Amino acid sequence: MRSFFLFVSLFIVFGFHNKFSNHSEDNLNLYFKGSPESSLKINKQNLYIIQRNKNRNTVFYDLNVLSNGDVYSGKPIDCYWKMYEKNGVREELTTFEKLTAYGYDIQKGLKGEYLIKMNSLKDRVCQLNKDKNGLYSCITRIGGKRSSLKRIYVYTIEGYITTTVKYIELFGKDATTGTDTYEKVINK
Repeated sequence: MRSFFLFVSLFIVFGFHNKFSNHSEDNLNLYFKGSPESSLKINKQNLYIIQRNKNRNTVFYDLNVLSNGDVYSGKPIDCYWKMYEKNGVREELTTFEKLTAYGYDIQKGLKGEYLIKMNSLKDRVCQLNKDKNGLYSCITRIGGKRSSLKRIYVYTIEGYITTTVKYIELFGKDATTGTDTYEKVINK
């Protein structure tokens, strides 16, 4: 958990955002234009988001799903900023952000399932789960319950030199009952 707070603190202190991207939400399907993926029909399905008390800008984690319903193994997750402070434009994560608080590692398991480990929550592994309707969710433990992760909220206090993570909150849905799940992790 200490690594989570370090990564989030580092990111918030530096506050790096890629200023050169001007992708809008309408252009999300053109994301792969000019690449080998451009001939594929890739649909986006949101897995979860990260929000902060600093501003309304939000990091989205969207799953790339092929028209046959399979996860696109070439780039399973599309992770990006939606800059609500700038009329909702899309901005790519910087290399620094990918390596720290907002990055992740995704691996295909032995049974074909995908396992996601977020840099900010290294002690939790999420597993992609496909339901009977063909929709995917990111399953992890929230409040001790097997849950579909929907949102992470990071509350920070800004100082003169550094920013400190006071707490994080995890919001989800119980994977069995569908009821809301919640967990608050306080930085000590």
